[in-house]
Amino acid sequence: IFLLCFGSHVAYSEQLTNELWKQYDYIDGISSNYILDIFKDKNGKVYIGTQNGVTVMHGNSLVKYGSKEGRPASDIIKVVRFNDKLYAATRTKGLYVFDGDMFSKSSVIKGNDIQTMNVLGDNLFISTNLENIFYDGSIVSFIKGFPNIKINDVYFLNGKEWFVSGSKIITKEE
Repeated sequence: IFLLCFGSHVAYSEQLTNELWKQYDYIDGISSNYILDIFKDKNGKVYIGTQNGVTVMHGNSLVKYGSKEGRPASDIIKVVRFNDKLYAATRTKGLYVFDGDMFSKSSVIKGNDIQTMNVLGDNLFISTNLENIFYDGSIVSFIKGFPNIKINDVYFLNGKEWFVSGSKIITKEE
């Protein structure tokens, strides 16, 4: 049995070491070698948030969106596709929306220091230095009873949303 297991492990290891891996970087067309976020939409497009803009990867095609398309001079820390629009969250310059040609600053949020941005069901959740909001594409709403603290990340576990701050994990009681 040992030889059978060991033989399987060696064959699997050889299979992994004989594969070729393509690495994409700035020379290949990514906006920067400092990648801060990545998001894949339902159509297979991959959106890459970098220190120098947003890159969209579809198949082998790479398209860069930077300052000439209105991208702010700030790190793109989160990028998501929501309601057929591309949203780019920056660390210090606020939220930007891409209309297909240009980025423009969104007035949906208060504050410019975005901590995180996630699609939660039919809403976009955004946490800034001033507020935590849900945005359905036209209306901003606040979470009743939710603490006014910066949220660093959101994840799902056992059918519930869990919000992570610097010192707490928050979920809605049942």
